[in-house]
Amino acid sequence: MKEQCRHVADWLKEEHLEFYLESIDGLFASVNFVREAAPVLEMIFDEALYCEDVNEVSFI
Repeated sequence: MKEQCRHVADWLKEEHLEFYLESIDGLFASVNFVREAAPVLEMIFDEALYCEDVNEVSFI
């Protein structure tokens, strides 16, 4: 599993994509994730919470 994780993370870096990995031990974000995710997260915060096409619920 660790090798698969390394492969995915390396590919995402090569493609200049920011990401985070979710594991039992926590969330691990790429270096620029917070900066690059800010516009996306703002858009999501403005949306209605009650929708019909939810795939996953994340919480803290």
